[in-house]
Amino acid sequence: MDDIEKIDDFCKKYQDEKEYTNCLKDLKNISQHTTHLLNNTIQQYQENNDPKKSEYVEYELIRRFLNPSPFLQKKFTQIEGPISVYQMSHQKYPHIFYLYGDEHIKHSTCTNKYNIIDYIQDTIINLPVFIDIYLESAYIYKDKFNINPIDRGIGTYPYDIYMNFISCFKKDKYIKFKQKYPDPSSDSLRRSVQNLKACETSRFHYIDVRGTVDFIHQLKGFELIVNIARRDYKATKSDIFYIKLYIKYIIDINSFMNKRIQKQLDNIFDITLKSGLEKDYNRCLARYVPTLKRLVLASINNLSDYDLDQLIEYDTCRMDYYLLFRVFRSP
Repeated sequence: MDDIEKIDDFCKKYQDEKEYTNCLKDLKNISQHTTHLLNNTIQQYQENNDPKKSEYVEYELIRRFLNPSPFLQKKFTQIEGPISVYQMSHQKYPHIFYLYGDEHIKHSTCTNKYNIIDYIQDTIINLPVFIDIYLESAYIYKDKFNINPIDRGIGTYPYDIYMNFISCFKKDKYIKFKQKYPDPSSDSLRRSVQNLKACETSRFHYIDVRGTVDFIHQLKGFELIVNIARRDYKATKSDIFYIKLYIKYIIDINSFMNKRIQKQLDNIFDITLKSGLEKDYNRCLARYVPTLKRLVLASINNLSDYDLDQLIEYDTCRMDYYLLFRVFRSP
């Protein structure tokens, strides 16, 4: 197969998920002259088209594949931020997952080390693949209530990541963002404007569905639960009203957020995967049903720390499976 045939074959197959990898590899074997011509064609297209177009992104990823960045050869032994990392993949699925864990508090003793924010930025703009970033940041949706991510988790690495890539989280609203912050006062906001390049070949997702509610009183209940469970606050008699409002909201299958979780599950087309995840999710929730029933009937005098801890675990279960459903849902 000569160069023209390889390119023609690629153009026919590149939108097929199963064929894409193999036909892309064939482009590695084309001559330098043909590579140069293909690079010029991609450059001309990008100069005359909006980066928001899907074809622009596809051409950009092909360009990176043809011209590998030196970044891909770097090896990192330490990255400031995460305390753990797991790589996960399966031969049946085309995804590769990297799960980073942190302690939600910044107490690094690293000096002059490569930072997680720089690592995310460099990875996105250099790899020849489209990347989805899922961050444990408050789920924001139109007119629903939640704690603003700008006010939540200050002093943690997830907070720094959110602030540095806030323009990517807001997607097509980044123009308004630039208008709102023409000369950002904080380093993270200023950097977020500069990081718009990363938004072209990535998507950033909020995944912390805990506390996303329909009404402000339900949100107050969520905040009370968190503060009491952290032993930062002692509940009063009037607090039980708001706490129960939140509990009733998260166990209602027709609540907004539970419908959103179900929607992600319904859009998993792999029947085996969908069935397994659904069973695990229901099993996870069922663990805490006795506690929830007890809390719905509880008074301020029998609101135990154990029950509130169990409630938070129930809520965390909802968040974790929202993430799993979202990751595996079909486009």
